[in-house]
This record gives sequence, C-alpha cells and structure tokens, in this order.
Amino acid sequence: MKLAMLIAVVAAIGVAAAACVVVARARRVGGPKSHREMIRTALVRLLSRPSGAFVVIEDARSGKFVQFAGSSGEPLLLDLPSQTLSPQEMAKAKAVFSNLGYSGPETYRTEESPGGPPAGEQTTFNVKFGSDVDKATDLALAVLYHVYGLDDAARLRLQEE
Repeated sequence: MKLAMLIAVVAAIGVAAAACVVVARARRVGGPKSHREMIRTALVRLLSRPSGAFVVIEDARSGKFVQFAGSSGEPLLLDLPSQTLSPQEMAKAKAVFSNLGYSGPETYRTEESPGGPPAGEQTTFNVKFGSDVDKATDLALAVLYHVYGLDDAARLRLQEE
C-alpha cells in the first residue's frame, strides 16, 4: 500500500516537473512562426466579428483543440473543457495554467435550458484576455504543445464562426 502511494506521488511530481520544463521552453520558443501567425491572425479576425463568434484551433491528426469566443464587443475568452482532457492532460493543463499565472479549472452547474432545471456540472479552464491576442496566442500554443504534446510538425486546422 505504501509503495503504491509512493509511486503515485513520484509520478505526480514527475508530471509537474515536466510541465515546468515544458512551460519554460514555451516561453523561449513559443512554437513555429507559422502556428503562431495562424493563431494570432485568427484571433484578430475573431475580435472584428459580431457577437457570438468563436474560433476552434484543432490538431488535424488527434482532434485535440483549444477554443476561443469573442467579438468586436466582447473580450477574447479561452475555453478548455475538462471533458476533452485525459487525466494526464488535465494534470499538465493545471501545471501549465498555474505556471503561466492563470487560475483553473472552474466547476459550475449547468442547466438543461436557460433558467431550467440543473443538468449537471461543467469543469473548464476559462481565461479572459480582453483584446490581448499575443497573450491568448501564447496560452493556446502552450496548451497545444505542452498539454497535448504536439510538435512543430503538427498540422493545425481552424474552424471560425
């Protein structure tokens, strides 16, 4: 029993340490110029759209994604729902968000319809950036590279509405 607990603690420390190293690399490297430009440009376009707009940045191979809402009258909002993350990705996301100075995740109740009966709970990472597309791009790249483990060769797709 004690050995199993020790192994679990060592594994958790390893994930947190790896996330710290990875976040330090993200600050230095920040991903290939093409990924950075693609994401930044999509976020700039998002801020010029009417209310209700969003952008989803997705890895073409795995389907893993980061999504943003925002518009000309609303701030940029990164939303990363926990349901899309494996337990390992959730641990990495917590470390990445914390190391970059963001809180997370938040849990709140959902309703079947607006004002309707409770339907359950939603746990998500949410970060508001105002109109700071550079900070939003940095966090998107950190999630893609260090939570999902993508590399410079990853092919990203955009869905814009």
